[in-house]
Amino acid sequence: MADFVVVPNTLSGWDVMHGGDPIAVSNHRDQRSAMAAARIFIAEEHHPGTVRLDPEHPHGIDDPSTGVLSAFFFLGGLLMTAALILVVFSLTSAASGL
Repeated sequence: MADFVVVPNTLSGWDVMHGGDPIAVSNHRDQRSAMAAARIFIAEEHHPGTVRLDPEHPHGIDDPSTGVLSAFFFLGGLLMTAALILVVFSLTSAASGL
């Protein structure tokens, strides 16, 4: 049975939760679009199920390590690596006289 629960998200919007899974299936701006998405998920699974609204139990952030700060440091490290490769190639080229 495919049961979905629509709960408020502590950060923003409304989350669609599947059964007892602690990770949200999707996040939506308003309650109406979250309920519609849950109904679509049930239709896609081709199994009987229910959509329940639970405004009393908000859902938090699934994985706080996937925020903007970690992406910033990852992209900064990637930029530094590219710059280091460019410097090494430039020095190698200058040393070989090419």
